Amino acid sequence: MSIEQNKAVIDRLNIEVMNRKNTDAVDTIFSPDVVFYQSGRPVIQGREAFRQWLSDSDRSTWGNWQVDIGETVAEGDLVVVRWTIRGTHVGEWRGVAPTGKPITLTGMNMYRVVGGKVTTSWGEENWLEVMDQIRATGERTMSLEEKKAVVYRLNAEIWNQKNADAVDEIFAPDVVIYRSGRPVVQGSETLRQWVANYARNTWGDSQATIEEMVAEGDLVITRWIVRGTHAGEWRGIAPTGKPVAISGITIHRVVGGKIAEAWAEEDWLGVMQQIGALPTPA
Repeated sequence: MSIEQNKAVIDRLNIEVMNRKNTDAVDTIFSPDVVFYQSGRPVIQGREAFRQWLSDSDRSTWGNWQVDIGETVAEGDLVVVRWTIRGTHVGEWRGVAPTGKPITLTGMNMYRVVGGKVTTSWGEENWLEVMDQIRATGERTMSLEEKKAVVYRLNAEIWNQKNADAVDEIFAPDVVIYRSGRPVVQGSETLRQWVANYARNTWGDSQATIEEMVAEGDLVITRWIVRGTHAGEWRGIAPTGKPVAISGITIHRVVGGKIAEAWAEEDWLGVMQQIGALPTPA
């Protein structure tokens, strides 16, 4: 085929496939084993995989985006185009929630055209430019593992190290903590005072161990055991110096990288029995 015929294949690719999203044209433009190499994205292998990508992935992310071709240069079986894509950020992308903002993506593709069909494509795209366009209002969606990491840090730095200075980094300023049989803790300043005074003075150098952790959505749930010593007055009971093990389950709501709410259920009846305030059942 001539250079102009190869260019015509790429023109048809951009008009019918990329802009009109005509998946029926894929078989007439691409070879069955076509391979797409894309900067920063997984390789697409085969016409069927490309058809699926065209139908689902990028349309759901960037809306009804359109391609404008700048320059087209060809030699032999290679055709190179410089292009601009314009669309709307309507779906989650790289952890950034939809912003509804218009985006402009620039890039270049080199295509190998053999026998009138595209066999290979290499694409380089300026995705950092897109990130800058949506970053102003885009809020990154945390993964479940990242949310779990916040709670692990709570356990290590606050409950175990009693580091009150870490409270502002881990909890939202207006955090609310609901605890079974105990007053609600409201605000990070109240929590800081509780960590610095009550927890250490009452239960000595207590240490918390997370036994199980599960997460879904913005909730992280832990089953835990705190082991310490009854070193301070508690519920009118003078210190006994006895070892205690407090078990419980806590639900944490993690929003924007910080704990915004928590609900805790704890076995305080068991603590009463351990310090001798109540008899242990036979």
